Amino acid sequence: MVRQTVYTSRLMVPPTKRAEFLSDIRDVSRRNNHARSITGGLLIAADLVIQFVEGPDDSVSMLMATLGADERHAGIEILHDAVAPERDMPEWTMAIRDVTDSTISTQQIHGLVSDYRRSFRFRMNDLLLIIRAHLDLE
Repeated sequence: MVRQTVYTSRLMVPPTKRAEFLSDIRDVSRRNNHARSITGGLLIAADLVIQFVEGPDDSVSMLMATLGADERHAGIEILHDAVAPERDMPEWTMAIRDVTDSTISTQQIHGLVSDYRRSFRFRMNDLLLIIRAHLDLE
């Protein structure tokens, strides 16, 4: 069993610092997440962050507490938090992609979040397809 959490937040990093932020987040996340058995992916669309994380319950709880205290995020909203029988992204300690310049991706992501907020239904499979389709697989 693995805990899966999806959240959105508003990115508080200015566009001029975005490349440095992504590099830092990628390096630190991959190192820390490997040690904590966390996998997942993070997409940035303009100032919207949407992240899918999965792992042991205590590790995901610790990560969410850390993110809540991180000044680079504001308005964290949990969209999905559940236990699943297995991982959906076992191969990614943390895949990251900024899709700000990709209009279709940005519209899809904002659409999913808006749909969730309007209907209180979360289309997890749609989100996972978008994350898989657009993440940097370095």
